[in-house]
Amino acid sequence: MLQISDDDIARVEKLLLPAGCSFNEERRAFIKCMESRDVVACPGSGKTTALLAKLLILASYMPFSDGRGVCVLTHTNVAIDEIKKRAGSAADALFRHPNFFGTIQSFVNRFLAIPCYRIKYGRAVQSIDNVPFYAEIERHYNRNYGLKTWIEQRRGSAATLGGYWLQCSDLTVGKDLDNDIPKLRRETKTYKSIEGIRQKLLDSGILSYNDAYSFALYYLSSFPEVSKAIRQRFKFVFIDEMQDTDDHQQRVLDGLFTSCDEEVTLQCLGDPNQAIYQSTVKQDILWKPTVPALLFSDSLRYGATIAKVLDTVRVDRTLTLKPNLNQKSVAPHILLYDSGSENNVLPAFGNLIREHELHKLENPQFSAIGWIGKDNTDEGKVCLRHYHPEYQKSLGNNSKQRCFTTLLSYVQAMDVLLKRNPKSAEGLIDLALSGVVHALRLAGLKHPDSQRPFTVATFKSYFKQSNEKLHTGLFLSLAEWILAFRQGNIAVKQFRDFISEFVRDHFFDNKIEIKGLTEFLSSDSVDFEPPEKDCVNTFDSDAGDKIEIATVHSVKGKTYTAVLYLETFYYTLDSKRILPFCSGKYPKSDSKKVRHRKNLKITHVAFSRPTHLLAFACCNEHVSGHETELEKAGWVIRDLRLTHKT
Repeated sequence: MLQISDDDIARVEKLLLPAGCSFNEERRAFIKCMESRDVVACPGSGKTTALLAKLLILASYMPFSDGRGVCVLTHTNVAIDEIKKRAGSAADALFRHPNFFGTIQSFVNRFLAIPCYRIKYGRAVQSIDNVPFYAEIERHYNRNYGLKTWIEQRRGSAATLGGYWLQCSDLTVGKDLDNDIPKLRRETKTYKSIEGIRQKLLDSGILSYNDAYSFALYYLSSFPEVSKAIRQRFKFVFIDEMQDTDDHQQRVLDGLFTSCDEEVTLQCLGDPNQAIYQSTVKQDILWKPTVPALLFSDSLRYGATIAKVLDTVRVDRTLTLKPNLNQKSVAPHILLYDSGSENNVLPAFGNLIREHELHKLENPQFSAIGWIGKDNTDEGKVCLRHYHPEYQKSLGNNSKQRCFTTLLSYVQAMDVLLKRNPKSAEGLIDLALSGVVHALRLAGLKHPDSQRPFTVATFKSYFKQSNEKLHTGLFLSLAEWILAFRQGNIAVKQFRDFISEFVRDHFFDNKIEIKGLTEFLSSDSVDFEPPEKDCVNTFDSDAGDKIEIATVHSVKGKTYTAVLYLETFYYTLDSKRILPFCSGKYPKSDSKKVRHRKNLKITHVAFSRPTHLLAFACCNEHVSGHETELEKAGWVIRDLRLTHKT
């Protein structure tokens, strides 16, 4: 049996760690472990580095005597890209057959869904992608008036139709993998319409991401030898960020690998307190780490002051969250503001950075992050735009500029997004609509009810209510154009001309010239400059420090010198739910409530991002009366109302 020695570890320490540093006993125990065990790692524990060290050592023993390989599964390509970047010459051995490195989705597509589809339909899959899938769903949905009426009477939409699963037992349509659509018998005309549309897409080879899991489970059930063949291919299986695994992913993984299987060494790494994958927050974590789990209980990222408050905002208390004693972090601050004066918060954070001279550190990074990035300003619900009005979630992390001077610039930005991530269309429709909304603003057109300029969110809402047919047609057309755009079948200017023609035809009289509008729609100039690396919404402090504005979900896994957590509104403001925990009380009744548990996970991820300074922007109404308790728990309260009195 393969064994990893101290000499093996010493060799990779020289490659991966700063001079004079070494892995501690917890990391060494994981690197040496050759049996199926789970790893529970606290934020900033160097989990990826420890995994890379183990992979580099395993690469030195490849090919294994039995010809088998290593499988590394993640939820995004970030960790895979990091491994590729740091593996150096060992990458040749690691990324060669029979090894596999990739996302769970790509693994399922390649080894299960695609071969299963070929067996069942006798031909190749055309796509496993939500963009063409939902474009086709929308097209069929709009042609079937009876089905559309039935769904919309139940407050559904085309997304409802596309959201029905293929049941894993027979690939017929159901509510989810196992259950039928509630109150809809299979012999009814409505069900037959749903089934017929989904089968047309299957006949065309167009699958959604979810469909791939249905095919995978059907395949494993119908052909038990498949799982055996996969286990015989991989000697070691590592699954990163295991806490983010969804039910359908977990079922596939369970069907392939189990911790009690002596054929495969299965090791899952994660942190139950950081289960906030993508745009959701998991209420119940499916992953139950094996006992005893291997622990990474000390962070390399933050010091004692941050560790103290981070300890109060967690659902799972398995780890002790030991700080890095060599990291001198500042006492955490609460920035206290009055409702309506959120615009004072970011300047105060900029002053705090300078006060503690954090700008003088080597390559300092500053960020202000919040839970809700969606524009809820029209509803009066606190979101990131209350603190930074220029924030636009639709442009994500891909542009320095948030408002361009020509429609072509918006389309150029879309082109950059697609080239960076060809398999994703997230935010592209909203980016196209940003160009439409910009045109409406130039023309002075406002929402007829609020008399405020349209935002993307209010435009979509109003447009759907006032002209649903045109709304549906636009979204279907945009989806089809984006698909053609991504496939290289149309050019940037062609896409620009499509949007321009739509705006002119449906909102303006072509004979009327509005100052600035014609140039915006037809100009060939581009003021969008693709950044050398992904940039984000930024706030420039008075002293010139750049502060990134982002959602908590988008910064998961990242590290910053200083972080400001901006409370936002999710049924209520964060501070109302979280401050009792921050004061050190940890109320058990609240810790069991669904929204409190979600908020705790979001806050835990946010609080664990900084190395030196953590600040929390809180509305006065929820802090008042709790100041003494919070100060005893380690918080310094900075009352912004005192510094902005007139």
